[in-house]
Amino acid sequence: MNRLNNLQEQITNNNYYSNNLLIKDDNIPYIIDGIRTPITKAFKGGLSKYGPEVLLSELLSQIIKRNSFLSDNPKLIDEIIIGNALQDIGGFVNSRAAEYLAGIPSTVPLYTVNRLCNSGLQAIINANNSIISGDGNIYIAGGVESMSFNSFKKMLDKKLLSDEINNLENQQIKNILTPMGITNENICKKYKITREEQDRFSYNSHIKASKAKSKLKNEIISIRGYNTDDCIRENISLESLSRLKPCFIKNGSVTAGNSSPLSDGAALCLLVSKSIIRKYNIDKNKILGKIKGYVSVAVPPEIMGIGPSVAIPLLLKKEGLNIDDIDLFEINEAFAGQAIYCIKKLKIPENKINVHGGAIAIGHPLGCSGARLVVAILNQLKLYNKKRGIVSMCVGTGMGCAALIERDIPDI
Repeated sequence: MNRLNNLQEQITNNNYYSNNLLIKDDNIPYIIDGIRTPITKAFKGGLSKYGPEVLLSELLSQIIKRNSFLSDNPKLIDEIIIGNALQDIGGFVNSRAAEYLAGIPSTVPLYTVNRLCNSGLQAIINANNSIISGDGNIYIAGGVESMSFNSFKKMLDKKLLSDEINNLENQQIKNILTPMGITNENICKKYKITREEQDRFSYNSHIKASKAKSKLKNEIISIRGYNTDDCIRENISLESLSRLKPCFIKNGSVTAGNSSPLSDGAALCLLVSKSIIRKYNIDKNKILGKIKGYVSVAVPPEIMGIGPSVAIPLLLKKEGLNIDDIDLFEINEAFAGQAIYCIKKLKIPENKINVHGGAIAIGHPLGCSGARLVVAILNQLKLYNKKRGIVSMCVGTGMGCAALIERDIPDI
């Protein structure tokens, strides 16, 4: 009884429940800005000659400049958290260098996080949770990946596991090393997804992205004069897609046309506590939304692409919602086959999914993509005056992650 009385007293004293946690009103996190670079082709695209520290530093500079309370005093930033998958030592040196290039004081701490394709989202979730727990009030979080400047080839050229593990007859461990393209071939075979379905899905992704180019500009910050996603193919046709040869197995269905392209890019969000919104009298119209819930799940590595089909139902159950309660979805299109499976399995209406095109058209810089999806859904919720969105992606080695984002303008 005493425990119940204590909880009721805490609620009376301006606290509230979210995701089964009691959060102090002042510690409620909000996203008040979200930006990204153009996403461009690796090795030959518009940003391929710039390292990850350049892409990241330009975004850091801009997100500070766009928010006057930070431009007056960037020392206010409690921490910077960056997702990265492929850069050497997890992109830590690149990210720290980006801080200095952006003119951020050396006293502002930073760390990087690697959850492969989910790294950028995980960085944002970590920042969100740090505000909830009272560790800080102002965080910049997101992700960066330069697949032009990565260690991907070195990774393929060297052993990832020790001889002791490599020599084990353990099929589960061997499955962890399944190439991503093969995991998608496995899904297409297991769930009978045809080449024609995959090509049609890819075609639609490019068409949606082409039509949305002017709307995508709301998200994009010009980098060294470059301001356009250059993976989008405006003149694509189903005939041209059908002529492409399989990439991974001789009689397979996965091609360069129905897979996400190697690409470069970065995306960042600015998260602040409600107390900061009050203290600096931040215009409520700047508030883009908040993270309402998050889950991560594990799935068999050899069919890792099914991750969103497991993560999203768990997230909905946790939040007491169903598919019909969600206005918009952003599911990362690592491959057309895995995206098709997840959308079919979850029965997501076509008019709610990746409405501005997905990674097959826009690109998939691994460490950046989770953050790009958050920036995308925040802009879509604002643009179309919607309330709830879900971002989700599959993750290499067999995982899936999903976050619920709400457009919520608080009473201050």
